[in-house]
Amino acid sequence: FFSSRRRHTRSFHVTGVQTCALPILPWLDGLRVQIVPGNEMSRALYLSGLYEPTVAVVIQRLLPAGGTFFDVGANMGLFSLLAASWVGAGGQVHAFEPSAREHARLVEHVRFNGLEGRVRAERVALAEHDGTVGLHVAEDSHSGHNTLSDGFANAAVAEVGVETVEACTLDSYVRRHDVRRIDVVKIDVEGSEGRVLAGARETLRTLRPRLVFEVNEPTLRRHGSSPDDLQRSLAEAGYDLWDIDEATAELRPLPALARGSSWDVVAAPRGAL
Repeated sequence: FFSSRRRHTRSFHVTGVQTCALPILPWLDGLRVQIVPGNEMSRALYLSGLYEPTVAVVIQRLLPAGGTFFDVGANMGLFSLLAASWVGAGGQVHAFEPSAREHARLVEHVRFNGLEGRVRAERVALAEHDGTVGLHVAEDSHSGHNTLSDGFANAAVAEVGVETVEACTLDSYVRRHDVRRIDVVKIDVEGSEGRVLAGARETLRTLRPRLVFEVNEPTLRRHGSSPDDLQRSLAEAGYDLWDIDEATAELRPLPALARGSSWDVVAAPRGAL
């Protein structure tokens, strides 16, 4: 995918994050991304040029030009960048990433793609209450495993530290920033999905966004939650569930969240799809 493209490097420094020079590679929709050596997301990008392509296709289908996208658990901001490209100059992206290391990369991605006016990069964890929480930060090679639980579901992932980070509910954030429209919310928070939904009841009732999220029973269990709990919360909010076909990215009605390993799901207001 990148073999014929010219590579560049860019140095940056954010307080608390080591200065480094990273390769910058051209990506989709005229975007550019940094490749972090050894990082699992960067490896996927470098080898295939894609990251979670079926989820990306679904989000693109659901997200209109001029729309608003919330990226909860944005990491280095890959979905935030794509969404910013898709919504265009009239749209808005709110990206939430509590880890100092990943937030620094998110901010840098937004900056050198010239998207500062379209993407708000918030260093905050969305949870069930406002305050502070402890974020367990994984080694850089497995940065997607950062979690608010007391450890990682994958025992092979090493922890590099615990950061005390700001937390707020989605409802309080929406009120504070007078957000009046949300089209799609992508949630990737390593088992904290139930906590995000618990803090989003008012937003789900009034703004009726569509949700795209992963269901992973082991990580949910570490937060005292389960697929049944997620389904109950969404049913109470008047949402139906849809399974994402891994081969075609087509949506299929999903009567129930079965127990098992992990899969990607769309939740939409009843009758909206």
